[in-house]
Formats: sequence, structure tokens, C-alpha cells
Amino acid sequence: MGRTSKTREKLIDAARTLMWDRGFVDVGVQELCTEAGVRPGSFYYFFPSKAALTVEALETQWRAFSERMLAPALALENPLDRLRHFFSELHRSFRETHQTTGHVGGCPFGNMSGELQALDEAIRDKLREMFDRQLAFFETILRDARDRRLLTVEDVSVKARALFALLQGMQTLAHTYNDPDVIEALTPEVFRLLGVEGAAPER
Repeated sequence: MGRTSKTREKLIDAARTLMWDRGFVDVGVQELCTEAGVRPGSFYYFFPSKAALTVEALETQWRAFSERMLAPALALENPLDRLRHFFSELHRSFRETHQTTGHVGGCPFGNMSGELQALDEAIRDKLREMFDRQLAFFETILRDARDRRLLTVEDVSVKARALFALLQGMQTLAHTYNDPDVIEALTPEVFRLLGVEGAAPER
């Protein structure tokens, strides 16, 4: 049982590695198996298609993202500190990837959404779900900050979408220019967008 479980995990890890870097369309089943070190027959034992593996890989990627980025931020008392922590950790994560691999991978969900028209419907649905979860994260923070009178937001949903759009743009620029410090340079714009330009740095 342990051996088969490891094979499944290896395939998921291979999908996360290859597809984050190059996307869904450009990566084939044979290459996924080679990266994972498993036989093609093992692939179809666990997954009926590359799309099915991709959906599972996206969910696994989300859990890793949530554990590192979202949960620690939400544990903080001050809503604005949650935002500071999130963007600080995002910058740290991008810098670590750059130092290890020589390039900035960008957002795995955002990267794949660029291929939306070529993707299986199940993958499109999963990507929208990933986006909705991130929007919910920002909505929770903004609603809490508004309730505590730390900022004025008329429509939390709209402001959360604007904040998420800024996040996606920051990650795309960092990926395109291969520069993790884009995140740090543009983080003050997050607080300007929220009308709290004078916010103190994270402690």
C-alpha cells in the first residue's frame, strides 16, 4: 500500500513541478512518468487522464500554498498585519525559488489560467475554485479590517477582487522579468489601494 501511495504522490509532484514551469499543454504523460520515475502503466492505474492528475495536483498545490501563506497570516490578530505577512511571505517564497532554480515560477494557478481555452472543463472549474478561495481570503481580511474601523471599504467583494487582480499582476511581472523583488517593490501599492498608505511595516 505504501509503495502505490508513493507512486501516486510522485506523479502529483511531477505535475506540480513540470506544469508550474511550462503549463498543461506542453507536458505529456510520458514526460510526467519520466519525471516521477514510474512506468506509464502506473499512471493510468491512478489517473484516467492527464486532466484528472492536473486537478489533483492543483488541489495539492493549494494545500501547500494555504499551509505556508494563508493559515499563518489568518492567525494574526490585526487584519492589516495579515496582509503584511502574506505579501512578505510571498516575496520570501519567490526569492527562495529564484535562488534554488534560477527563475521565478509565478503563480501556478495564474500561470495555468493563461491556457484556459485549451484546458479540460474539470481543470477550468478547479482553477476558478482556486481563485474563489483566494478571493475569500482577502474578503475575510478586508471585512474584519472594516469592522474594526482600520479602513473604509464600501464594497468588500469589489475591493477584494481589485486586491487579487493586483496580486496576480505582481506575480506575472515577477515571473516575466524573473525578478522576485517586484513583489516587495509593489507591496506598498496594496495599502495605497486600501487607503492606508501610512500603514506601519510588519513587526
